[in-house]
Amino acid sequence: MSVPIDVYLQTGMEGGLCLRLMLVLVHVLWEGCVLALIFAAVQWSLHHASANLRYWTGVVTLLLMAACLPLNLKLIPAKISGAFPAGIAGARKDVSPGGRPAEAVVGDSALGQSVTAEELEDTSQPATARRGDRSGWQTLWVDIRAEWAGIAPYVVAGYLLGFLLMATRMVLSFSGGRRLCRDAIPCGSPDLLGVVRDSARRMALRTVPALGYCHRIFTPVVVGVLRPMILLPTVLATGLTPQQFQAVLLHELVHVRRYDLAVNVLQRLIETLLFFHPAVWWVSRRVSAERENACDDLVLRLDCGRTEYADALVRVAELCVASGSPGLANLAALSMAGKNPSQFKRRVLRLLGHDDRPRLRLTSLGTLMLSLLAVFLMLTPVAWCNLVGIRKDARERITAGAPPLPASPAESPRSGMLPPDKPDDKPPPKPGTISGNWRIRSLTLIGEDGRRRDYPRTKPRPVLSATISEKGITLWSCIYRFAEISYQLDTRRTPWMIDAEYQGRELLGICRRDGDKMKISLRDAARGRATDWDREGNNIVLELQHYSGVQLYTAYADGTGLHQLTDLLEYARCGSPQWSPDGTRIAFDAWRVFFGDSWLESHLFVVDAEGRQEARHLGPGTLPGWLPDGQNLLYSKYEPRGLYQIRADGSRGERISSEGWSVRGSPVSGEIAYTLSLLGTANLCVRDPATGESRLLLEERYVSLGPGIFWSPDGRWICFKGKLPDESEELAVVHREGQQRGFRILLPREDFPGLKGFGNCCAWRPDGREILLGIITQDNPNYQLHRLDAEGRTAPRRLNWQDPDRNYFNPAWSPDGKKIVFNSAVGKPSEKEERTKSGTP
Repeated sequence: MSVPIDVYLQTGMEGGLCLRLMLVLVHVLWEGCVLALIFAAVQWSLHHASANLRYWTGVVTLLLMAACLPLNLKLIPAKISGAFPAGIAGARKDVSPGGRPAEAVVGDSALGQSVTAEELEDTSQPATARRGDRSGWQTLWVDIRAEWAGIAPYVVAGYLLGFLLMATRMVLSFSGGRRLCRDAIPCGSPDLLGVVRDSARRMALRTVPALGYCHRIFTPVVVGVLRPMILLPTVLATGLTPQQFQAVLLHELVHVRRYDLAVNVLQRLIETLLFFHPAVWWVSRRVSAERENACDDLVLRLDCGRTEYADALVRVAELCVASGSPGLANLAALSMAGKNPSQFKRRVLRLLGHDDRPRLRLTSLGTLMLSLLAVFLMLTPVAWCNLVGIRKDARERITAGAPPLPASPAESPRSGMLPPDKPDDKPPPKPGTISGNWRIRSLTLIGEDGRRRDYPRTKPRPVLSATISEKGITLWSCIYRFAEISYQLDTRRTPWMIDAEYQGRELLGICRRDGDKMKISLRDAARGRATDWDREGNNIVLELQHYSGVQLYTAYADGTGLHQLTDLLEYARCGSPQWSPDGTRIAFDAWRVFFGDSWLESHLFVVDAEGRQEARHLGPGTLPGWLPDGQNLLYSKYEPRGLYQIRADGSRGERISSEGWSVRGSPVSGEIAYTLSLLGTANLCVRDPATGESRLLLEERYVSLGPGIFWSPDGRWICFKGKLPDESEELAVVHREGQQRGFRILLPREDFPGLKGFGNCCAWRPDGREILLGIITQDNPNYQLHRLDAEGRTAPRRLNWQDPDRNYFNPAWSPDGKKIVFNSAVGKPSEKEERTKSGTP
């Protein structure tokens, strides 16, 4: 079942957050019902216990119901709230929380995500297989998102509207209480004030409440939490005997003594948050009823006779009714437990020793709610079967993707330069096919009602994309599927003929692919095959651009032997590669930018250095670094934030520290280095895990440090990128013992003209004499790999085998110093090419 496209494109980036909030409300609904049933059972078992015990049982139940909101918000996968970063694909000016510069977004990874114990233990399967074979909660979660996301914004909007109305009601109620106090006439009778003082002293009250008469009320009431004031109807000034008056005052003072006013405010807050939940209102009414019963019991223990106290309550009711106010409303107010006057009757009978247990009676509203609950329970199995039935579609959605990109060109004297036409960016995966990952540049849909819809039409526009397999086209808004089109392609004619089926309609059309761009035009079969790309006369017109992502490449130092190491269709943006000490494996991080993920969802992978095996998925994490034993990896993770260690086979993962970032192990000793943020400054810390001793290396010079730090091969120096208070950046090295033992700035330097910026990741040459890193100069807007003298004595030297129209960054040397691994991606046209196009020599 496909969700209408309008829902996703109108809600944009908020769709994931709305879905998460809707699921929270759904879970709170059934959890509150369970708590209410438990409360009812406890109340029945405690009918012989004190009213105070039943009262606090109800208060605890209300608190548990309210706690369901933050608890479900924590337990329901948080990835949905952050799954739609605006403009992820094209953003090059973002700055990460860790201080990542804008340019690093093309390939550097920064922050990770929490990993469960199951993910740490079971990582033997490749990423696509693991994600395509989900079962249980994970698969059901994907299914629920696909099926319910369409109504989520409306449900959340309705909840927010109701919450706003209830909050307004509560604020007006509090302000009304303050107005009553202002309008009240202070009581000047010395006898009544003396009764209040004596009663307050008997109950050990810290402050004596003020006493006043108010013509706007019809029953006694206490107003104010911090400075309580007892308000009495003016009709009670002369209609009660001194004993009856004292009994009424005792009851109100007991409310103050028990802090019932504060609990009442808490009740109103919970009712405002969970206004949609009938069980909350029922429990709250029971709490109010038991509160009055508990107060009555305490008044009786203060030497007030049962008969006299009951007579006082009845006399107050008589005076209120005689004053001309609505009788039923006053009886309900005296009961303090709802709108039913029978509760006042039950309260009086309880004082006289009669059975006070409430009888279970269904009102018309209760009958309606019970009927709706029964319908919900009957429809739940049907909904469950529907969700289980679409799991196969969810797996196909996750695993659908493009065939591998074509192999890189063979070794040649041209030093392995990527060809000028960039075949890896516009490959047909197979000649005569359209499979792959595609970004939707424009989309026109004409529905059965004849209405035309052109997308994208929102600003900022959502990420629209298409995943095309050999048999189907899936259209996405961020990570949500909004259309499925099955097709058959005939490439023997020009343009290609395409026969499709969409929502039960047969469509005939044409397709044209030109490198990394493609057009598809479809028309209803009853009107004949589409023959042009006109948006007015066709039902579906798609303009697509192929997305190749950022993958890893290996090459010899002179540029020969260029080889594409990875081809991850889901995790299409890779970064932070690191060779294992034996040179046989490479660890890196990657995220699913094509599906709307950002670097916050980075995952760890290990791949064979020759690319002969599929990359092994280790779970969420970022910035991997090998330990000298070659069997364990150190890495960072965003949530729970900290430093972690895991075996290269994906087993035995553990957190080693809750503080720090960008951890790297010394290639010589067992020490580890990582970055720390301390009170607006950043520093490097070196720690010996065996002894627990640690030391800070830098003076208070930098406000933040880049996400990558790197040891020299001899383990004496650490290279890092730091940001100064004036927002300028430096590439520097510091001695492992601290800045007093050695510190030098490599970049920028006044004698290095033309330098515009440099990347976060660099690589020491195994002999320790040079550092390799990506640099942007005034002559070229793209990252190019440069050699930099580790002593900082000479200017950076560009590796001359690089294509100036591509980006090269995140380098790492093999242990033998013969090969490098790096990221490469399409860049901006170089200035030389721009001058050629404009005719300038």
